[in-house]
Amino acid sequence: MHAISRTITAIAVAAVTTLALAMAAAASTPTRAAAPPTITSIPTIEGPAYNPFVGDKLTASSGHWTDNPTSYAYHWDRCDALGSRRNCVPIASATSQSYKLGNADADHTLRVRVTATNADGSTTEDSKGTGIVSKRKASPTNKQRPSISGSAVVGSTLTLTDGIWAGAASYTRRWQRCNQDGKRCSAIKDATGKTYDVRGGDAGHKLRAVVTAKNKWGKRRSNSNLTPVVKASEATTTTTPAPTPPPQKGGSCAATSLTPPARMLIDRWSFSPPVVTKATRAFTARIHVSEVTSGCSVSGAQIWTTAIPYNQVGVVQTITGGDGWAKATFTITGGFPANPGRQQILVILVRATRPGGNPLAGVSTVRVLSEKVSLR
Repeated sequence: MHAISRTITAIAVAAVTTLALAMAAAASTPTRAAAPPTITSIPTIEGPAYNPFVGDKLTASSGHWTDNPTSYAYHWDRCDALGSRRNCVPIASATSQSYKLGNADADHTLRVRVTATNADGSTTEDSKGTGIVSKRKASPTNKQRPSISGSAVVGSTLTLTDGIWAGAASYTRRWQRCNQDGKRCSAIKDATGKTYDVRGGDAGHKLRAVVTAKNKWGKRRSNSNLTPVVKASEATTTTTPAPTPPPQKGGSCAATSLTPPARMLIDRWSFSPPVVTKATRAFTARIHVSEVTSGCSVSGAQIWTTAIPYNQVGVVQTITGGDGWAKATFTITGGFPANPGRQQILVILVRATRPGGNPLAGVSTVRVLSEKVSLR
């Protein structure tokens, strides 16, 4: 009887031990991914990607992914000088993680497509484009001329973009004042930055900027567009008028006449084009400023804008006209899109303030606007 009891006990212990081992093995077995990899940080191109020359070697990073990729594949694309994804073609046999630039790549930009694979499938994501590939021993060449944005009004700020160049290692800038025909241009003293505050002496003239691109083999110059003839601003009059109450209903009122408790309001706006796509290089916003209590349209209000997150578009400063409207033209920069493949809006922070006033208090105002984005 005791032998039978010991046998039953041994069988029970063995069964429990087997079950425990099976449960432990199941718990230690890695869980297979339930979806293909998802990108969290896009691939990048390492090496002289910003200023590449024929003969340089570029290397792709795989980026960062979720869902445990087990392998990566690479394919390099040759694109147009502007770097548009729509104008890219695969380079035959360029499927290694590294790529050496050849003569056929001159005057083009490059991207790399990375495909991440796990047991549940594959996902492909491409990098941002390189700079324009230049031939060795060649001075810079301009592919898109510099441009000026902002209002040609005394007291406003103009912003210069350097344009698109091949082979440029550095840039210098010089603002010039021209006659009303856009001729007889002369350099403006100490005006060598990417922005320029329009001065009283500019009234009645056109402005432009000259950008000089350099590398170790030489330098090239390119002129920007000419601004319209600069107009004088109410903010530049030699006498300061005594503050007057804004009109009671509608009409217009000068920003310089507003004092607390009056307050500005950004009440209307529109974008053209209404949707930013992959191919969009610039877009324009029309912004209207009124006074909260009276509803008058505020003229001479200083407008400052920037994208959130920063560096998706250029910072624009302008000033409202007599009808309370201001126009701001935004140039797409390297930080766009902030979220490749998923971004649906481009957020623009806009601030309106009285000339010389406190941008965070007084009669000033801040508003967040959103422009639609379609990256498909």
